[in-house]
Amino acid sequence: MTGGSEVSPADLNGRMAWLDAPRTDKLSERVARDILGDIVARRLEPGTTLAAEASMLERYGVGRSSLREALRILETHGLIKIKPGPGGGPVVAAVNSKDFGRMASLYFHAIGANFLDLLRAR
Repeated sequence: MTGGSEVSPADLNGRMAWLDAPRTDKLSERVARDILGDIVARRLEPGTTLAAEASMLERYGVGRSSLREALRILETHGLIKIKPGPGGGPVVAAVNSKDFGRMASLYFHAIGANFLDLLRAR
């Protein structure tokens, strides 16, 4: 940096300390776990349509944006699919290893793991 505005490593570490703080769950993540818990507890089969949005808003006691984010979390993980159009909505998806592998690959990429590292870990 120039002009006397250099940042010491101690200052940088202090500013970055929040990265090491434990992460608290977002409301939408808790709702996603609750929805998944209901799917499991009720033993809903793939293809089963979940309750309408209005019912889910009341059941989980959250706002529309938190519910929709929770559903997107489940969809991203391959646990539900969102059927578009009239009569659509969240539908229970079949769980498969492809979805798990897709999500795990993001974490492996983030830590710089390569295929050989995974073979060694196995």
